[in-house]
Amino acid sequence: MSQRKLMQISEEEYDQFINTQESNNFLNSIYAGKKLTIDGWHVEYVGLKEENNVVGAALLISRNIKVGNYFYAPRGFVIDFKNEELVKDFVTQLKAYLKSNKGVYLKIDPYVFYQVRDKDGVEKENAQKNDLVIALLKSLGFEHDGFTVGYDESRQCRWMSVLFLDGKTKEQALKEMNSQTRQNIKNTIKNGIKVRKLAYDELHILDEIVNATSERRGFSNLSLDYYQNEYKAFGEHACAYYAYLDLDDYYARIVSEREKEEETIRAADEVLKDNPHSKNSTSRKKTALQHLESLEKREQDYNELKKEFDHEVPLAASLFIMYGKEIIYLTSGSYDQYKRFKGPYALQWYMIQKAIDEGYSMYNFYGISGYFEKDQDGFGVFDFKRGFNAEIVELIGDFTLPISSTKLALYNALRKVKH
Repeated sequence: MSQRKLMQISEEEYDQFINTQESNNFLNSIYAGKKLTIDGWHVEYVGLKEENNVVGAALLISRNIKVGNYFYAPRGFVIDFKNEELVKDFVTQLKAYLKSNKGVYLKIDPYVFYQVRDKDGVEKENAQKNDLVIALLKSLGFEHDGFTVGYDESRQCRWMSVLFLDGKTKEQALKEMNSQTRQNIKNTIKNGIKVRKLAYDELHILDEIVNATSERRGFSNLSLDYYQNEYKAFGEHACAYYAYLDLDDYYARIVSEREKEEETIRAADEVLKDNPHSKNSTSRKKTALQHLESLEKREQDYNELKKEFDHEVPLAASLFIMYGKEIIYLTSGSYDQYKRFKGPYALQWYMIQKAIDEGYSMYNFYGISGYFEKDQDGFGVFDFKRGFNAEIVELIGDFTLPISSTKLALYNALRKVKH
C-alpha cells in the first residue's frame, strides 16, 4: 500500500517544488499557468505527497470535449523519471484522479532529452538514448506518438537548437561560432548596433517587425495580445529586446574612421616624398583609400536613412523567456531592407552574453524542424542557429494516456464525422 497520495496543491507549493527539479520548464511553470488561465483554460496543480512533502507534480489544463474532459500536462510531469516506482505511483494515482474528473484522455510532452546530436544534426558516437523513459511510460499505458519531425503548430517542438554554456566565457563562445556568424557579429559591433529591452507599452514595435517578417515569408504571425499576455503572465521572466541603428552614433563612427584614414594617407604621403618606392607606405595608402571609398558609400547610406528616420533605424526584435537554467528564444522578426546591418546577430549575441553573465547553463534557440539537409523544410532556420555553435537536442516526444477507452473511441468517431 502506497504511503503517497496525489492531491491538488497550491500554486505556491507547486512552484517551490519544481524549482528544485531538473525537468522543470517555462511551459510547466506557474507563469505558464497564469498565461493559460488568461487564454481561457482551466488550470490546476497536482502533487504526489509523501510524509507531507511533494515528490512529483504536474500542471494540468483541461477543457470539455462533450464526451468528457481533455487533459494536458504541458512539458509533462515534474518528477524524477529515473525512479520507476515513483513514476508508476504518480501515473496510477493521476489516472484515477482524472477518471473521477470525467477525463477522456491525457496528453503529455515531457521535457526529457532523448539524445543530444552535434550541431549538424548527426548522432554522436556512443550517444546515450533515453529509451528507458519511453519504455516506462508505455508500460504505464501511454501511447507514444513516435519520433516526429517537421513543424506542427498543434504540438510543442520536439527538436531544439541549444547552445550549452557551462564553463564557457564570452570569448570562447564567440570563437566557437562559425566564421560567417562571427564576422556578422563583429560587423554589428563595428556599426554600433544597439540593443535595448522593450517596455510593455513598446511591444507594438516587436509586433510590427514580426508582422513584416511574416508577410514577407508567408507564415502566420502572433498578435500584440500574445506578447502583452506573455509580459503579464511571466513578469520579469519575459523580455522583448530590440536592435536598432543609432544614426547619430553611426555618423560619428564614419567621421572618426574617415579622419583616421585621412591621417594614414597624410603620413604615408610624407614617407613617399622621401622614399617613393616604399612598399609599406604604398600599401597602407592603398588600403586607406579603399576604406575611404567604402566610408563614402556608408555616408551616402546614412544620408538616405536620415531622410526617413530621425535618430534610429529599427532592425530586429525578439521575445525571450528567462526561466530556470535557460534563456529561451521564442520568436523574432527583422526588416529585410536593413539586413545589411545584421540586426538579428546583434540580438542573439547580446542575449548569449547576458546568459553567460547571469549564469544560465543553456541558451535555447528553441524550435527547429528536425530536418538537416539544404532542400528540406526549415533548413534556413536550423542553419542560422547552428552558426552560433548550437547543438541539437531531441526530446522524447508526445504521449497519450487513455483515461476512458469507451469515451475516447466515441470522441474519435465524432471527430471523423466532423471532418
